[in-house]
Amino acid sequence: MMMCVQKSIWAAAMLSGAGVLAEPLLVSHFDSVTDADYSVGNYVTVQAGAIQWPLVTSIDPKFGDGCLDLTGGTALQYHLRDNFNLGKGTIELWVNPQAADAGSDNYLFSIIKNGANRIYLRRSVSQDGSQQQLYLYLAVNGISKTLVSGYQDVSRFLSVGSWHHIAMTWDLTKAAGADEVSLYADGENLVADRTLTFGEEWGEEPSRLSIGCYSAVAKSYASAYIDELRISDDIVYEGSSYAVPSSPFEVPGN
Repeated sequence: MMMCVQKSIWAAAMLSGAGVLAEPLLVSHFDSVTDADYSVGNYVTVQAGAIQWPLVTSIDPKFGDGCLDLTGGTALQYHLRDNFNLGKGTIELWVNPQAADAGSDNYLFSIIKNGANRIYLRRSVSQDGSQQQLYLYLAVNGISKTLVSGYQDVSRFLSVGSWHHIAMTWDLTKAAGADEVSLYADGENLVADRTLTFGEEWGEEPSRLSIGCYSAVAKSYASAYIDELRISDDIVYEGSSYAVPSSPFEVPGN
């Protein structure tokens, strides 16, 4: 039976591949269960509204014994409190797309309170099915920013049946006009903006992180396998490129 570990935010910090000192706030390996293997807040996953609960599958995991099967219209949610830092952080995960249906929007994760306070990342496929892109949206107190990778050939970018490392980083603690948000895939910085002005507090704080859907809305599923989810309290990746993780994310204390 897997032990799910909860520790304080002062647990041992980690050095990322970019040399940045960061605290993990939540780590999920999906080896046998959906619950987090480590978290500062609540580690237990919950059902995303009426959406079908996903299974952990042993089919082709990136690391370990299993991965999360988000095909067939499934999704789940994590508690957000203490597991996420709006001021600064990184969300990263391994994604293995299982379909690239023409015109589809495939949500990888979302944090939704309302139109003025939300974050989501989706994989969007062109209307003719030949290209796809990553689409990131961030809104804090009605101030919003969209980062889009731009369409690329589906056989080369986020190709179906292969594992891809995807990361979002942000720092909203800087001076006005210097806040930054970046989007990465497979070791490359796809797009970034370092000229933003946000606040580091939500106007209305969301309570859940959805994996594989937009909030608990029964549409636009991930259509992918997910492995190795990690949320950190600092920017883990910087610059134009980085070495993708070559092993499962470490759990503090192990």
